[in-house]
Amino acid sequence: MRRVIALALLVCTVLLLVPSCKKKDANRTYDEQTVIRETAELISKSDLINRIYWGVGIPICDAEDAYNKGKYVEADPAFLEEYGIDSIEKLKEMTSEVYDSVFCETIFQTKLSAVSDSDGSVVSYVRYYQEKSKDADGREVLGPILVHTEATVYFEKPVVYHTETLAVREVKGDIIYLTLDVTVLDDNDAPVVQSLTVAVIEESVGWRLVNPTYDCYVAPDAAA
Repeated sequence: MRRVIALALLVCTVLLLVPSCKKKDANRTYDEQTVIRETAELISKSDLINRIYWGVGIPICDAEDAYNKGKYVEADPAFLEEYGIDSIEKLKEMTSEVYDSVFCETIFQTKLSAVSDSDGSVVSYVRYYQEKSKDADGREVLGPILVHTEATVYFEKPVVYHTETLAVREVKGDIIYLTLDVTVLDDNDAPVVQSLTVAVIEESVGWRLVNPTYDCYVAPDAAA
């Protein structure tokens, strides 16, 4: 009898020491209205970010100047001032306030970092560039933000996000999927209402969009 009790205690001890296989946060619950409210704010912010990276982009000072100078021309200071963009780092900060860290890394690598071939030749230019230098006292000096005039534009037409229609569709692990109605323009510029699915995740800094909201016009993997 003592052996049976000892064996039972041993089994219980082993079971307690074995790590749980339950998925982290599997039982976590979310306040639906909070998620919808936070997602609505993120979507509103994403419109500008989408236009900067995949849409018509930051306007340049002068089209004629662009012809004379080539690929990179100074960004329109009025636009930069309107949206508080004084550096590439500020643009990254604004992006990080909308999209999650994984997607931001992809954006920064494809839109703000030049891609070179194995022989060192540039195969993909950054869309935005800012030179850094040092003054006589060794302090960093930032040059103007430059715009790549030959960057691919994936969409030009506006998107109207009807965030009042946001609704939670499903929850998968840490990611919450929501749907909402959007109005886009067809080939004849006639308004068309579509359904858009977005995904959000709660990071340490708050809720962030996991997928882009510009795919009303463009397949996400095409413009990433």
